[in-house]
Amino acid sequence: MHYLEDDIELLETLPPELKAQCCEMRDIDSRIEKGLAHIREASREFFDAIDNLTAEERETRYQKIKADYSMVRELSEEKVHIAEFLHTMMEKYGDRVSKDLSEFKCELEADSPGVTAQIEQEFIVGVEDLNNEEILFEDKFLPSTSRMNGHGTSKGLSTPELLLANTSMRSRSSTATSLENMPPPKV
Repeated sequence: MHYLEDDIELLETLPPELKAQCCEMRDIDSRIEKGLAHIREASREFFDAIDNLTAEERETRYQKIKADYSMVRELSEEKVHIAEFLHTMMEKYGDRVSKDLSEFKCELEADSPGVTAQIEQEFIVGVEDLNNEEILFEDKFLPSTSRMNGHGTSKGLSTPELLLANTSMRSRSSTATSLENMPPPKV
């Protein structure tokens, strides 16, 4: 039953890896933008001067623009490759966590039949309560343009994001019970 510790250990290297790959993608984006700007300028100059160029000069400039396009295309393909790598990596981590969760549920059910359904129901009720508190908070303090979008989420946030947002909102409230004082879930 050391799934959580194993998963946390597995995920510890993930943030630096993601940051490094995302920085690499940002660097490639910058190089692509510079390359495209250079190509636009070279193309404009080429077409402005095309009547005054010899056939050999036209061919030379055309080949240079074509080579620049090839370089930009290669950079774009490299960026796609990095994005695919990140997607695959995240899928693997997600699959591992899902597998561990399923195994943990099976172990819980073997020890106490029906307990996972009870825990999940309590979690759902808790999230619904937090969502209701957020609606009340928004009605009281936020302008109508930032309220719920009618799909159960606020400003495009998913339920886990709402849970985190509401938890941080609760921790700032002087009347809210702190998370440390909350009793553990019933098992």
